[in-house]
Amino acid sequence: MAFAFIVFNASTCVMDADKPPKIDSVLTVLNNTDNDILFVASFNADTLISIFSFLKDHYQMNSATVIRKSQKEFKANWIYALKYDGDSGIMHGFIFEKQTVIEQPWDTIVANNMILKRYDLSLDDLERMDWTITYP
Repeated sequence: MAFAFIVFNASTCVMDADKPPKIDSVLTVLNNTDNDILFVASFNADTLISIFSFLKDHYQMNSATVIRKSQKEFKANWIYALKYDGDSGIMHGFIFEKQTVIEQPWDTIVANNMILKRYDLSLDDLERMDWTITYP
């Protein structure tokens, strides 16, 4: 099973059980649309959207939400994860429309690939973007 995490979680990766890495970076997601969106990420090249079914959970959904015409900061171990988690050195970010996740069964979302946007970003890409993902 691919390792994935929702981006709001500050303790996404652990080097040593006694000394988890500190937050090393802040990723900002800017939502320029009139709809709320959800942002999640994975560091495995073979990520399938089926693993993000946890977004149906109310708490997880709210934590991943970037409300319309606003931005949200996701503080996490992004640099560490890009260097040591997964197998690709790439962050695979996914944006979903929140209303779609609320209204549709997850298997429908998967079957119809109901992703608004997928980002495949390296550490260099994120640094060039000043750690800001702008949607759209």
